[in-house]
Amino acid sequence: MRRILDPLVGFVAWHRRAIGALLAVAAALLLAHGMAAGPPSARVVVLTADVAAGDPVTQVELLDVPVDAIPDDALTSLEQVAERPAAVPLTAGTVLQPGLLGRGATRRGTVVVPVLVTDDSVRSALQPGDVVSLIAPGEGGAEVVASGARVASLPAAGDTGAVSLSTGGSDAVLVEVSDEVAATVAMLGQSGQLSLVLGSL
Repeated sequence: MRRILDPLVGFVAWHRRAIGALLAVAAALLLAHGMAAGPPSARVVVLTADVAAGDPVTQVELLDVPVDAIPDDALTSLEQVAERPAAVPLTAGTVLQPGLLGRGATRRGTVVVPVLVTDDSVRSALQPGDVVSLIAPGEGGAEVVASGARVASLPAAGDTGAVSLSTGGSDAVLVEVSDEVAATVAMLGQSGQLSLVLGSL
């Protein structure tokens, strides 16, 4: 065995400087490759433009984001967005999560608007997708402002900021209504002048 190793030892000893230089170059190349590669990343859905609360989310892309900056429940498919309304104001560059979106896409000819629901028992009875009617006081009594509207999203439990337009501590529910009555609903709904009932009147 010694006779076999002796030539190898002699070769290394004779060319140690050249071998050392080659190893240094290899180490430098590996380091450069690691730096160029950057931190590990994953492809997730990222918002590419600002969106107001209640507006449909349409400008999104699948982008590579460092894994350290990705929430555990980040969306990974564009189909998961499907023009769902924003539950809160969102800024470009946001990694989208289910909690940032309303639970249902807006239908053609409809928009999503916030409506203050001051009664906790009514708000707690609502579920995304419920059909509701919005009623306002009129000269001859109650007047139906929107019939067959749909609950798009609810305030997050214990969250006073998400989906919240506070007036006296009330929270807003995002409701999908026809675009014909959207302006009226938005004006009355945000000032607390609308009552919400389950069902279509």
